Amino acid sequence: MVKSSYYHVVWMYANAFPEREIPLVLLGDAKPGYVINQWIFYLLDEEITPSRLELYVRALCHLYAFAMARYPAGQIKPDEQEGLLKGFIDAKKFGTDTCCIKPDESYAWLMNLGLYWKPLFRRTNTIKLYLEAINQFDQWQVTFHKSKALNPYEERIMTAWEIYCDFQQRTGWDPFVYLHGARQHIARDYQTNVYGKYLHKRYKIESHRRKSPKAFPLDRFVDLVEQSQNPRDKLLWLLMGGGSLRSSETLHLFLSDVEGIDPQHGDARIILADPETGYVRWTDTKGNQHYETREKYFAQEFTNPFFSGNHILKNLQPRTLYGRRNTRLHAGYKGMTFGDDNTVQTLFFSPDKKQAYDDHYLWWMHKVYGQVFAFYFKKYLEKYYWSNPFTGQTNPKGWPWHPWLFICTNRNNYGMPFTMSALKQAWQRALKRIGMEDSGYGLHSLRHMYGAYCANILKIPIETTQILMHHASITSTQTYYRLTSKTIKNMLTQAATMDKRITREWQNITEHRG
Repeated sequence: MVKSSYYHVVWMYANAFPEREIPLVLLGDAKPGYVINQWIFYLLDEEITPSRLELYVRALCHLYAFAMARYPAGQIKPDEQEGLLKGFIDAKKFGTDTCCIKPDESYAWLMNLGLYWKPLFRRTNTIKLYLEAINQFDQWQVTFHKSKALNPYEERIMTAWEIYCDFQQRTGWDPFVYLHGARQHIARDYQTNVYGKYLHKRYKIESHRRKSPKAFPLDRFVDLVEQSQNPRDKLLWLLMGGGSLRSSETLHLFLSDVEGIDPQHGDARIILADPETGYVRWTDTKGNQHYETREKYFAQEFTNPFFSGNHILKNLQPRTLYGRRNTRLHAGYKGMTFGDDNTVQTLFFSPDKKQAYDDHYLWWMHKVYGQVFAFYFKKYLEKYYWSNPFTGQTNPKGWPWHPWLFICTNRNNYGMPFTMSALKQAWQRALKRIGMEDSGYGLHSLRHMYGAYCANILKIPIETTQILMHHASITSTQTYYRLTSKTIKNMLTQAATMDKRITREWQNITEHRG
């Protein structure tokens, strides 16, 4: 449940959509909001994705909270309605109350809203997504309820430059790009626009826009790892930065997935697998060996009958199968692609030679990161897994009653599976320790660092990087495989040197022939 003084969002299941959680929005009087819930039903009927639905609902609820805080009388006048959306964007951009950065006195009204929103002026894309959600709701409401548009727009024919930019953007993802020439190229100009002056055509090129940095700086990565106090956090940064794992993928790892140390390089061997259909080996309490999917592993080994029926560790299952909002155990999984030859997999056989084990491994961008991981992994087990740091006693057999590698290490939740929200908090603490709390880097910047390292330091082909990052399509790898200006300058210098040498050799040949 998401709570606010102005609204509540309850995530639940309904007969109309039995396969997914749906949000029910309750307003401040604890009564359902008729219009917004009707719109949610419309979005569900259109098969909106869970993440986009969550964002749309959050945007509309925040707009409602802003309207109630800005106009507490509850009645918005027509002239005030015209400035409602602009005021909402300003509140999101500059923050409110004690969080407000207050650029000048004309924004003093932001100090008395009671919303305590943090400023998003560095995250223009987030504000753009909020505005997209509100515009979608606005168009639906005008169509179905004949209401006055909150954010009116005008249609115009797109310029040739805009059509070209739209085509370039679609080539990377649109399966119907071959129909681009048959489209009606009409643009909508909304009254409220996030970019303002960036409407000029030169700002429409993606690389010209100011954005938050993508790749975490490699020269600060050692500081990030070493100054994190918890060995668990060190392991997380090493997996994401040195092994290119997404943040959610780290939460699916089992303790048994850390298979051991590579005898040749001394780095840790990390097994990667789909959290539901991926296979895992284990030995049950009777000594029988199994090789089954991870979903079956949970069903057979982690029913945990000694817990009460509503305990979080009762009847465990892969974290992808938990709802997004009704439990802390949910973790998404975008998917990995594994190769088909021996360069990207290792085939093991059981002692009786009857069962083949097809395992896939994480690729360290340098063996030293795997060696450091192995060092801190031992520290992590000694401090938290083998004994309780708060009592000094040895942990009981079967503890922590779940297979996941990363656990909560605070006293109240000690041993519970590590959560995505806790991971984000750990990331903010790590950035603050190295003085980068305002840098704008997110967890995914570590994966971008991995791609940049492959392109600029290792200088390996993008096709190889695709395999190392477990991408199904090379277009996905292109997002991470970015050459820096320094690398380009070095390449140009080398090319110029080579050109001079070739020119000199040709001159010697022609002079000799002459």
